[in-house]
Amino acid sequence: MKKLITSALIFFLFLNHVYPQQTEGPFSIKDYKPPFLTGIYYKNFLFSASDIKWKPKGGFSVVDLTVFSNPKKLYQLDLLTYNHTYFKVGIATAILNSGPFLLSYAAPFGLRLPLMNGRLTTISLNSNFYLFPVNTGYNLWFDVNSNPIIDGNRDDHPGRNWIMPRFFDNQLRFETRILGLSAIAGYRYQLSPWQSVVSRSNVIVYSGNLSGFYVGLSIGLKFSKTQNPGLKLWTQAKMDGTASGFERFISKCPRTPYTTTTVLTRIACEDSDPAMRLAAVNKINIQNVLIKVALNDQDSKVRFAAVGKISDQTALADIAFKDVDPSIRLCAANRIDNPDMLAKLALDSKDQKIRSHAISKLNDQTILSKVVLFDENSTNRLAALNIIDNQDVLSDIAASSIEEAVLSALVVKLNDQNALNKIARSNAGLAIRMEAFKRITDQTLLSKFASEEGDSQMRLSAIKKVENQVFLLKLALEDKEEWVRNAAFEAITDQSVLVKIVQSNMEWERRSSAFNRLNDSSLQEIGGLVKDPAVALAAQIRLGQTTWKEVFSNQPLSDLIGAIAMVKTPLPTSGDIVLLCHNYIEKGDASRIPELKDLLNRFGDVSLAEDYMNCGNSSLESAGQKWGRDHGYNVQTGPGSSRVRWGDKR
Repeated sequence: MKKLITSALIFFLFLNHVYPQQTEGPFSIKDYKPPFLTGIYYKNFLFSASDIKWKPKGGFSVVDLTVFSNPKKLYQLDLLTYNHTYFKVGIATAILNSGPFLLSYAAPFGLRLPLMNGRLTTISLNSNFYLFPVNTGYNLWFDVNSNPIIDGNRDDHPGRNWIMPRFFDNQLRFETRILGLSAIAGYRYQLSPWQSVVSRSNVIVYSGNLSGFYVGLSIGLKFSKTQNPGLKLWTQAKMDGTASGFERFISKCPRTPYTTTTVLTRIACEDSDPAMRLAAVNKINIQNVLIKVALNDQDSKVRFAAVGKISDQTALADIAFKDVDPSIRLCAANRIDNPDMLAKLALDSKDQKIRSHAISKLNDQTILSKVVLFDENSTNRLAALNIIDNQDVLSDIAASSIEEAVLSALVVKLNDQNALNKIARSNAGLAIRMEAFKRITDQTLLSKFASEEGDSQMRLSAIKKVENQVFLLKLALEDKEEWVRNAAFEAITDQSVLVKIVQSNMEWERRSSAFNRLNDSSLQEIGGLVKDPAVALAAQIRLGQTTWKEVFSNQPLSDLIGAIAMVKTPLPTSGDIVLLCHNYIEKGDASRIPELKDLLNRFGDVSLAEDYMNCGNSSLESAGQKWGRDHGYNVQTGPGSSRVRWGDKR
């Protein structure tokens, strides 16, 4: 038995090498022939889980004759048997032996467990049942000495009535077919002995075991088969010759010798048809194979498909650097998420789009800063800068020499005060310097901008942002530029400083401006501190402690002029104010000339301006002329008004 199995194995291995896998020349799946044993396995064995197996249904045999090796000279004759893949049913079976009996059975049947179902060959495990013995009355009998009884009528020989056993056997059966003839070989095994007994004397005439090898011959239409759909689809796929056709075949029949991982790998790497290579690549997910294809295949479509399935970051980076097709390089870059590989692409790739894509996925602030400083493409530099949020890195970039477009974008992200200060004082464009200056909040730096000579716009903005009130007051008193002094003065908001200004001997305009910025609490305070009664009167008016109507009748003219000029609201009527101005001019008191100028500018008309020009006071004359020119009048020398003269009622 062992020698037989060994010989069979050697024979099949020989066949496996005798039949080549394909014809000579470049590999092509269209010409591929699987190894012999592989083809046998996929097409014939039920447990191969194949999509290209033959599917025999069944058929009839007219007669089956088998010869058994044990006991010797044992024959079995089966008449008109229906054979199915999983069972068989016969009309009759006769078992003949050179011993003292002949057995016949009606309707023998059996079960089959197919192991192999090929087009012309089957191998199965069978269990056959013989349960219905039949006594024909004309069998060939033998006496106890094995001498034949010629007439064959058992009724003429009393004492020779045999009991035929009911039994079943197990078989391993091999059958091969050519047209209507079948050759049979197998091994038969029975668990219990088979005994023939004389019924009348209960004597065991024969006892034995039917186990052993057998061979036989069958005549009939044994099997009719359905067409193998897998092989049909494979034939169609080869005729179609397209990637889509092959992919459809793989999808429908993934378990064939043409769609194994090994074969698909070979197709992807070696097939002469790029369409077939593409189809194989679309169906495999073996990283080393995909990498090999992506690096070496001559067809860009095949490489592109392979790259789209690669996850190895090093390989993808290699492809992103080296592939000649920019779309493949970009596809590889799109699949990279490893920070080190992205950094390498962002800094070293010669492809601007690759660098741009890598930059968009980076978060390494140092690498991004290098891109900002060294990338040759301005779009990439700006993209990298937009991702950076580390202030130390932004400050380092600001300290380097960079183009104005990048510097402009940098300024709006920068918070470092010293860096912003350097940019604001640099030679960059005005818009960039102003943007940098707007972001400065450090009071020391702002004070320097406010006090140092330089860009007037920056100085004015700095003054408005300075919070140090003492510094502003000093600037308002000491700066060389009048506009700086005025701006600094207007920026003062501290009530205590404003109170001091109102109490000081500064020019009237400064004290008036400070007075109108005092709150009610400061007005209460200042009422008892100032020496100028006009200021105290103005404070009472603003606090609502008195009215203009009341004070017009009981306050000195000088105090009224001073108070009206000091208060912005509430105010008396314009006519009352002009009348007061006339009266004060006639009084000839020079202490309120600044207030008179203010009242002309705020409430005057052309008549009051002429009165100022013709009243005889040079200061008021100049104020009247200026008012006229400012309001579009042509000021000329000639007869003027004489309604009021300076000091007439002194």
